[in-house]
Amino acid sequence: MMKRKIYTRISLVIIIALAIGLGLQTFIFYNYNKSKEETSLLRQIQYVDSISDNSRDKTITNIKKFKRINPSNRFTIIDENGSVVYDTDTNVDSLDNHSNREEIQDAIESKIGSITRKSDSFDKSMYYVAILQQNSDVLRVSCESSSFLKTILDLLPYTLLILALSLILLIDINRRQIRQILDPIETIANELDDNIVNDKESKLLEQPVYDELI
Repeated sequence: MMKRKIYTRISLVIIIALAIGLGLQTFIFYNYNKSKEETSLLRQIQYVDSISDNSRDKTITNIKKFKRINPSNRFTIIDENGSVVYDTDTNVDSLDNHSNREEIQDAIESKIGSITRKSDSFDKSMYYVAILQQNSDVLRVSCESSSFLKTILDLLPYTLLILALSLILLIDINRRQIRQILDPIETIANELDDNIVNDKESKLLEQPVYDELI
């Protein structure tokens, strides 16, 4: 009974600790992946800008080349008035003025702007990275972002597999260690019980027998 209680309590602690650890691991992976994606997008548009010689036409030509390599990425050019003059995925005539977009404002003020937000055009959560070019255009690239919930669902099969294997291993180790600790204690306790019983029997045998009782 005592072993079972100890097994149950320690196993519960192991499950909680593993769940918390895997949850933190998922959170760290989500933020790492987000940072990596933003860095990749920034390098892409910085490279496009560096080989375009401050020419909008050359920028568009180079964007088309990158689009063939990364078809999931959306490239946009916004002029100094906030008007969209080029977009790889949408007709520019259907797009509103972008001067109020946070990443555009940041790019104008700080040369670089980035944000994760819902796209008004595609109704999806997107990463946006924008830079200010020397010709006063803002070059922006974006791609669909993975939500934290989607990251959890994507990692769920691997998380459950790791959790199951870890539980099997740790609970087995835990059972062996508890047995190593409790078995000697139980042995000592049983020996003490036997000694107590033997002492009682010896005292009974040593008591005098009166003739009147014979």
